[in-house]
Amino acid sequence: MTESTDDYNGEESPFLTVQEIASHLKASKMSVYRNIHRGVLPATKIGRLYRVRKSDLDTFVAQARYTP
Repeated sequence: MTESTDDYNGEESPFLTVQEIASHLKASKMSVYRNIHRGVLPATKIGRLYRVRKSDLDTFVAQARYTP
């Protein structure tokens, strides 16, 4: 996954964009937005843009894991 290092002095940003999440999960951006709006995927809204903490995405994926 490509991470933005801008404004973090060469360190990875603790936040991911909707596009980065969609690419990582191989899902559509609309699916990511749907989960944010349902409250399933916690996000921070900055202006008109949503950002998701990496730790919140990890929790979301762990909770969504299917075990028969």
